[in-house]
Amino acid sequence: LRRDDDLCAWWLDAAGRPRLIRVDDPAFGRQGPYYGPFRSEREATTVLHEIAAGHGLCHALLGLEPVAAGRPCCARQLGKCRGACIGLEAAATHHARLLLALAGLRMTDWPCAGPALLREGSEGGEAHVIDRWCYLGTAKTENEVWAIIETAQPRFDRDTYRLLRKAVDRLRPLAA
Repeated sequence: LRRDDDLCAWWLDAAGRPRLIRVDDPAFGRQGPYYGPFRSEREATTVLHEIAAGHGLCHALLGLEPVAAGRPCCARQLGKCRGACIGLEAAATHHARLLLALAGLRMTDWPCAGPALLREGSEGGEAHVIDRWCYLGTAKTENEVWAIIETAQPRFDRDTYRLLRKAVDRLRPLAA
């Protein structure tokens, strides 16, 4: 079986810079949008390097290399960056191109304000309790649902995320 211990995703901070967040971080699922998920930090960084190269993005602005203020990144010196690092390209333009380049990796935002149920079969069937794409458990009664929510340790799983995205229209938010 595959292990998902190192799963991570990119998210953009307030300045628009990509930051890597592990899916086991308590903040995951609350500050999106996220881009990924990736099996490891290495895979995530490799993909970001490929995106930068394919779209002429600045390695310095992406945090892929440290550069002193006003100095060009290595990609700019090789003619592969449009110059956002030295002011030849507006930061807003660079950011828009970054968003466009990341669009295919954007993870679906959790559509509910909190946990939700996914029922099997009829209305009286078992209900899977889900929160921020994490399977928490299966319940037969309302008391079991709340007990699961109180005690579950959410754990993001890539395969569960992919399956749940296809069933998003069947998720029923829980009333607090």
